[in-house]
Amino acid sequence: MFFQFITINTDQLFAFANGNPFQIMGTIFIYGGWIPFTIVCLWGLKAVWLNWRQNLFAAKAKYVLLAIDVPKENEQLPKAVENVFTHIHGASAAIDFIGKWRDGKLQPTFSFEICSHGGYVQFYIRTETRFRDLVESAVFSQYPDAEINEVEDYAAPFRSMTFPPKDEDALDLFGSEFKLKNPEYFKIRTHDEFEEKLAGEYKDPLGTMLESLSKIRPEEQVWLQILANPPYDNGWQKAGEKYIKKMAGIKETPKASVFGKIASVPMGILSDAIVHGGIVTPGETVKKKDDTSMFRMLMMTPDTKATLEGVADKIAKPGFKAKLRFVYIAPKKIKYIPRIYPSIKGSLNQFNALGSNAFTPYIPVMTQDDYFWLRWTLDGKKRRMLSRYISRSNDGATKSVLNVVELATIWHFPIITTKAPLVKKTESRRAEPPAGLPTAPRELGGAAEGEWSMPKKPVKPATGGAGSPPSSLPTV
Repeated sequence: MFFQFITINTDQLFAFANGNPFQIMGTIFIYGGWIPFTIVCLWGLKAVWLNWRQNLFAAKAKYVLLAIDVPKENEQLPKAVENVFTHIHGASAAIDFIGKWRDGKLQPTFSFEICSHGGYVQFYIRTETRFRDLVESAVFSQYPDAEINEVEDYAAPFRSMTFPPKDEDALDLFGSEFKLKNPEYFKIRTHDEFEEKLAGEYKDPLGTMLESLSKIRPEEQVWLQILANPPYDNGWQKAGEKYIKKMAGIKETPKASVFGKIASVPMGILSDAIVHGGIVTPGETVKKKDDTSMFRMLMMTPDTKATLEGVADKIAKPGFKAKLRFVYIAPKKIKYIPRIYPSIKGSLNQFNALGSNAFTPYIPVMTQDDYFWLRWTLDGKKRRMLSRYISRSNDGATKSVLNVVELATIWHFPIITTKAPLVKKTESRRAEPPAGLPTAPRELGGAAEGEWSMPKKPVKPATGGAGSPPSSLPTV
């Protein structure tokens, strides 16, 4: 017989199922159930350990908040800010296994912020103290007339806010985070696509946002925060390359393992012996090269070609792991979300690229109360949103890679044609002192703090012995 039936004793199965539930679970655990349990526990312990070490490492870092006054007559396009981000990308660090799991090393996080304090718009960069010179040199290299000043954290005084608000005059909050809608190797609409080629005019995509931020009331606050850090590896670029090859029909040759390479040696010798030994008959035709990839490229629609070109353009530039966070604070009696949030969301919609990528709100952290079950967790969401903003925390929405061109598109200084009168700008041009400017002589106690003077030349001791006349005394 080719088949043999297996008999199962159902009485024992039903007796086992009708037993004590704890005994059943114990039996299942002993006979293999401990394997997935152990895997889950080890995975959890690994995550807890890494989070603990990274928190200890991050607690040691010291940060500084830099307020940037944009040049009053700025004619630089966002291409200049693209160079700034490329320069800051140099802060990325190589983290090995020991540095990651023992020391908890992290890539440095930068926060690029645009804030409206009662209608006055200010640009900020928050960075670790050790990278302050890097940030300042990056900005001054592209904007010599800009002014950069260290300031106190504007968000810290709002740490004492309580939710729900005590009365109508107390402050209330609305917040949200934004992330990319599609895989991170798809690009958004960038600043070079806002330039009218025929007219030679540049339509600043931040113009509408800055105009909206300039019109809020004196009691209101609107903050936009972009958290960015260099990625740990180039996996996002490899994923983009893989997508391009897949859409183009290019088959990737899988990498052979060590055992595969060892086995390929005798197989190669055997194949050569078969071919040169005459086993291949003269009438056999040689296999033609597969030209399906070329045909597939020719048959692509313009939209698909544009998408692939966008992916190729994005992975060719350095990128940052980034996400956007938005916070709106106002007294409860005047807080009006439909006047603020749609303008911010609409400004971000300008960067949506059809068939490529777009920004979308991250609903789990949004402080909305459209339905009754959302009101149960509303106050907790507000507290977490405010705390994450003040600490510039990476919790919340998952970060996605934005390259330097995309970051310069959503965070750059307005050009001279942008009508945003309440953006903080420099009052005068910044210039270096003349090279031949005389300096004050150094006093006995040294120069005052912050003052530089030429050091005095050392005085040569007298050549004569004790009581001898000075060498410069005239003689008869």
